[in-house]
Parts: sequence; structure tokens; C-alpha cells
Amino acid sequence: ASPATVLRIGPDGKLFTLSENKDVVVQSVRLGPDGALYAASLPSGRVFRLKTDATAKQDDSSATVVFDIAKLEDEKASGKADSPKVDFDKHDSKSHFIWDLTFDTAGRLYVAAGGPAAVYRVDPAKPDDKPEVFFKCDEQHIRSLAWDLKGNLIAGTDGSGLVYRISPQGNGYVLFDAPKREITAVAVAANGTIYAASVGD
Repeated sequence: ASPATVLRIGPDGKLFTLSENKDVVVQSVRLGPDGALYAASLPSGRVFRLKTDATAKQDDSSATVVFDIAKLEDEKASGKADSPKVDFDKHDSKSHFIWDLTFDTAGRLYVAAGGPAAVYRVDPAKPDDKPEVFFKCDEQHIRSLAWDLKGNLIAGTDGSGLVYRISPQGNGYVLFDAPKREITAVAVAANGTIYAASVGD
């Protein structure tokens, strides 16, 4: 429930509120290669960069926003999206879904989103770097992300329950079409085997 909160639990078990913002829920958190914590919240569709060693609670005004779907849509609608990398389909104006986060070996952040399904990529180390659509498909949501042993992105969807292998160039190939509609989690074992969890009718 609102506010969307990230808690830090110390070795002694004590809780510290690392972050609160005006959203309803924090859907995904990932520790970045830079040592910061990245938290995606709904329904605004924003990703915040948080200082893990903070001694004061971070909020909308003090945490750095590294990705904001609504802002990118506003730029497109107003014609201010000057980068050819910004190519967003029309989203639901009320809810912007971010389901999962992951980083590549170069430190770039990949954002699994929905309404419609897409994976966005942005480099948090470059404040002026424009987010780009790395991959999109006709599904409703990209729900889960993982990396295979060859550096391809594995993505599970909501809609038809597909598991995609996405090349470093952003080209997708359907590896698996599940009998259920949603792939809620994907994982890659040390031997390269891909595991996928599915739910739904």
C-alpha cells in the first residue's frame, strides 16, 4: 500500500526506511554494479537510484530518477523526443507497469515493462543518455528477465506466456510457448538450462 517503501534490514535485525515515494508499490529492486540500489515503483513507472548507505530516508525529491515512462511519453506527445532512440507506443495514461530490472556487463539497466510489452535500456552512468526501446513485442507485458550464458537476454511475457531469447542487437526469438498465459519468473542454471515459471488460464 502507498507509500511505496524500501526497507533496509541491518545485521542486528533493525529496520531502516531507505526510501518512500508517492507510488503504491515497489515492484522490483536490484543492486547495481555501481553499488546503488535501483527500485521500480508502480503505477508511475519510474526507476529510482537509492544510496544504500543513506542515513536519512530518501523520497521523490531526494532520490534520483533514472527512468520514467510517463516523462518519455510526454516528450513524444509534445514533439520534444529529439532522439531517434525514443520510439514508444501509446501506453495507458493512468498506469505504467515496470515488472523487472537487470543489468548487463557494461552496467546498462534493462527495464521490463508492460502496457504494451517492451524492454527499455538506459545507462545510469550517463545522466544525459536517452532511454531506448531495446525490444518490443505484441504481448501485454514483459514480466521477467534473466541472462543466458552467451549474453542473450531471456524474457518471459504476460499474454501468451512466451519465453523470448533476445540477442545483444535486440532481436527476439520465441524459445517456448507455455500452456499458461504468464511467465512470472525466468532463471538460467550454470549449465545453461533455462527455467520458467508460469501461471494463469
